[in-house]
Amino acid sequence: MKDQALSSKSSHPLEQTISSIGKSLLTDVVDAIDPSPERATDILLTLQNESCKQKPTAAAASNNNGSNDTNDNTCIVTIAILENTRIGKTLTKTVKACKRHKRTASQEETPQWEKALELA
Repeated sequence: MKDQALSSKSSHPLEQTISSIGKSLLTDVVDAIDPSPERATDILLTLQNESCKQKPTAAAASNNNGSNDTNDNTCIVTIAILENTRIGKTLTKTVKACKRHKRTASQEETPQWEKALELA
């Protein structure tokens, strides 16, 4: 019920996206009985891509000095987004779940869980 109240007052599209990704992490990784390391990695990559988008900056364009690098890879997650989506708490739970699944996984899946842990 509280999650619905938070998601309904989310006005920023990034906040809604991060909230949705957080719910996917909880459903598909933390609370899942038999989670997939590939699914965990996919969700974490999506979160990384959504929260750290490349944006052209005026300073980079003016200081480019013949370089083609005019984009700045900047994370755009604000404190308000962190508080409203509780993504920090979700990521902490995800790390603990990935470590637990890595311990109990087969040897073939262990490297895949390690990759998911690196992303988290």
